[in-house]
Amino acid sequence: MGRRKRNNSSFTNNTTLFTEQQIVIFIGTIVGLVFSAAVIFYFVKYPAFLTIAKFFCKFIGLLTIVPIIFYLLSKAYFFSCKGIVRIGNFFMVLIKSPKMKLFGIKFTDYFAIIDAFINLFIGILYLIVGVVFVAMMIFMNIFAAAILDNLY
Repeated sequence: MGRRKRNNSSFTNNTTLFTEQQIVIFIGTIVGLVFSAAVIFYFVKYPAFLTIAKFFCKFIGLLTIVPIIFYLLSKAYFFSCKGIVRIGNFFMVLIKSPKMKLFGIKFTDYFAIIDAFINLFIGILYLIVGVVFVAMMIFMNIFAAAILDNLY
């Protein structure tokens, strides 16, 4: 039998809140509800003037935007998860303060604490990037609604 590698990280990958399948089902449900709400909105807003051709153009316009929204959502999820893991590592190091043995005397390992603060900084940067992707997704939806609203 081969040697098993030790996982030295204090925050392992086995502690996930949701499985990927649950997240995909949740995101698909949200996108489906938003898409259904957009279709209902167009039916309610243009009851007398809505023809099949106009509805078809708006429907195709919405369908072309959905993959871009999925991409932005997946990137927001990816960077937000990386940020949360980094911030979790920071708190785990602070909770379990590492000790360093020097000449038989135990000292607090200040280098690990500095590394934890670097992890906190990188985690905050990842969260900011995730929030930027969410903002891009929101602006994309607003832009798409404005463009598709002007199609007559």
